[in-house]
Amino acid sequence: MSGDNPQPTRDAGAMIDYDDRRKRARRPALPMMGLNVAPMIDVVFLLLMYFMLITEFRAPEGSMPLNIAGQAAEAADPFALPEAPITIVVESLGQGRADALWRADSPIIGTGSGFASLTDAAFAQRGGVLAPSQRFDIRPAPGCRWEHAVATVNALRLARYEQVRLTEEGG
Repeated sequence: MSGDNPQPTRDAGAMIDYDDRRKRARRPALPMMGLNVAPMIDVVFLLLMYFMLITEFRAPEGSMPLNIAGQAAEAADPFALPEAPITIVVESLGQGRADALWRADSPIIGTGSGFASLTDAAFAQRGGVLAPSQRFDIRPAPGCRWEHAVATVNALRLARYEQVRLTEEGG
């Protein structure tokens, strides 16, 4: 049984042709169908960039109270002066958390060291001389540590003032 062509054999009444199997095995397979997704990905990224560039990020619009005819309108005081912000200058005296000196441009608050004294002085004037809506500007002196500027803001927040902001560094 040597040779290139093996003899066909019978298996349960069926004839097996080994040459036919080889011919089928050598036949090239059908080309695989594929989908090129690279252009689709490019389009998706272009759309993403487009929407990122045209989007406007804004704060949500707030509500505005309206005076309805049935409600009593609150009259504004014509002699009331606009509230000017109180500026507090903060200077660092050392590396510790409480090593800071603060001075306000208003004699109502005054000058002090440490942030507990600022909280006490501001809270004592709240609702009396100072309105609860009083504005404060915190101005760090040149060379002031960031920790002391933030502690000043926190001291006024503890005194329950909400309009506190940091301004540019200066003397």
